[in-house]
Amino acid sequence: MARQRPFLWFYEDADGLQLGLPVISVLYHNRSRYQDIYVFKAKSVGRVLVLDGCIQLTERDEFIYHELIIHPILFTHPCPKNVLVVGGGDGGSVREILKHESVKHIDLVEIDPEVIQVAQRYLPRLSKGLKDKRVKIHIDNGIKYVKNTNVKYDVVVIDSTDPVGMAKALYEKDFHQSLKQILNSDGLMVIQTQCPYYQEKSLKQLHRCLKKIYPIVRIYVYTMPTYPGALWSFTCGSLKYDPLTVDEKNIYTRWQKMKTRYYN
Repeated sequence: MARQRPFLWFYEDADGLQLGLPVISVLYHNRSRYQDIYVFKAKSVGRVLVLDGCIQLTERDEFIYHELIIHPILFTHPCPKNVLVVGGGDGGSVREILKHESVKHIDLVEIDPEVIQVAQRYLPRLSKGLKDKRVKIHIDNGIKYVKNTNVKYDVVVIDSTDPVGMAKALYEKDFHQSLKQILNSDGLMVIQTQCPYYQEKSLKQLHRCLKKIYPIVRIYVYTMPTYPGALWSFTCGSLKYDPLTVDEKNIYTRWQKMKTRYYN
């Protein structure tokens, strides 16, 4: 007897590669002021958040992305206290930052308030940290915020969508020159930089740009099952500390105090 298949499939097309997920039910779909927002439940991976046709996360594997954009960088800094997140309205990065006892304050700058509202309604385990007293949410353009703020940060996390449309400027020289000015003298930044195989050209271009701004630039890769290509990357820019020379004993002491599923 043939198995009954879902009546609908979601497909993401990226540089000639197509990723499909079987949709069990549509939970939310709306066009906000900035983007198309789509939440559905899919077989095997649970709830899925899609922005402008691109998968942002699934309940099944989001912890991989969020643990790896945050912990390698925050552990590189010996005592991160003040952190800025640009984008990340789903709350996953904030959730992981809050696991670090040294962090006293997080500014989250999200341009689209509807992303936050949708995450809090449909992805409560992911977004729970947004209500923490250490977190201040700014509904603002991240580029404008970075250019105008007088606050200095130990770590800046660019948890953005891919470098197209309104997010494209987050990957350009002008923004990163402004970002450097709001880092403390020993600060670090990290940005998601897509698939190094399918987006090799843009990754190399950004790497060359960051090398002119930061004395230390590192790229690290990981497997993300529900992103097109599966092999994904982050790029770190640092003014002082090198992720490759951090004291592992210090990391282990700090890591023992928290719970992670992928980072170890």
